Amino acid sequence: MITLDQVNSLDFEHFTEVFRNIVEHTPMVAAGMWSHRPYTNIEEVKQVLNQLIDSLPYDREYLLFLPCIANIFSGFTSGLENNTDKRTE
Repeated sequence: MITLDQVNSLDFEHFTEVFRNIVEHTPMVAAGMWSHRPYTNIEEVKQVLNQLIDSLPYDREYLLFLPCIANIFSGFTSGLENNTDKRTE
């Protein structure tokens, strides 16, 4: 798994390697995502991704490969999953 802190610390080359197929055959989306770092939470990542997808020329939208997006997001962790919220005890 990769944490959001790790995503934020990736240089351009490694970031675009990790996210190269977040939209199939459209590496410009990964490059655009990198330019919006640092991210504060996964919802912000999704929001930026949606904005970038919406900005694609119509003829590129058919290239979306949404299962790839789900697979990448399933690997995200905030790094906080081992913390215990004292309010729920």
